[in-house]
Amino acid sequence: MEIKEAILDIEINQVKDFLASFGLRYEDDIDKTLYIEENGKIIATISKTKDIIKCLAISPLYQSENLSSVLVSKILEKMREERRKENAEIEAK
Repeated sequence: MEIKEAILDIEINQVKDFLASFGLRYEDDIDKTLYIEENGKIIATISKTKDIIKCLAISPLYQSENLSSVLVSKILEKMREERRKENAEIEAK
């Protein structure tokens, strides 16, 4: 299993389809999405808008494997990286 960032339209559309299977909608204001794939199929995803975590979904077959903690940790890490970059840009001005 590997955590990937959904960048391409095809990846985002796959995440949208995955979320729809849980009755969730991929929101228009999302600025980052991560997902975990196994055998070419999405099994978990998480997204964020600014500092708000959204759209966390785990396939029922994998809900006992701690993937939610893995995804939350990874998206928080990405948020911290973005914040450090923003702060560095402000300090450089």
